[in-house]
Amino acid sequence: AVHEAWKFEKSSFKDYQRDTEQIFISCFDHDLAASKLGKYVDKYLKGAGPPLVAHLRKHYQSLMAAFHARTFRGFQQLRVSAGLSLLGFTDILSVRVEAAEPSRDAGQAQPQGTGAKGGTKARKATESYSGPVFCSDFPQSLADTVFIGANVLDKGNKLMKEMTALPNQGLCRFQFLEAFTKLAIQRYQLT
Repeated sequence: AVHEAWKFEKSSFKDYQRDTEQIFISCFDHDLAASKLGKYVDKYLKGAGPPLVAHLRKHYQSLMAAFHARTFRGFQQLRVSAGLSLLGFTDILSVRVEAAEPSRDAGQAQPQGTGAKGGTKARKATESYSGPVFCSDFPQSLADTVFIGANVLDKGNKLMKEMTALPNQGLCRFQFLEAFTKLAIQRYQLT
């Protein structure tokens, strides 16, 4: 007997709606509107809103894959919504990253974090970087603070009235987008 290769279209999943680019765009737009990112960008990154939003939209699917993988790993609750725990957030950030950042030798970008007097060290244009998010200039405690801030809801946001199943503990999808973005801005901020 000849076995035919498995095909989605003929499987028991055939009626399941696959993720499309449009679904991710709609989810991103919703998450951006539900988060406090707009206010943050307006206050701290004047003029950087459109390029930041375009960058986030481009990488949203990958960010959500990381969020879902860590949030739903081992989740078996029936009465509460899944949320990304602080440990899960730290786990995502502890993965070695391959991102753009020039070397210290080039005299350009440096790790962003608090200096001796509590100020921030800024970054310049990016090239290539490989390494952990956390370092001596950017301790894990700063990520913890960002996590806690993202977990606070904006009660003035009209979308919050529609949110009836937010997780009791941890971050939901839009809060993760906010926390991850704020942390990236603080860690890798461009000058």
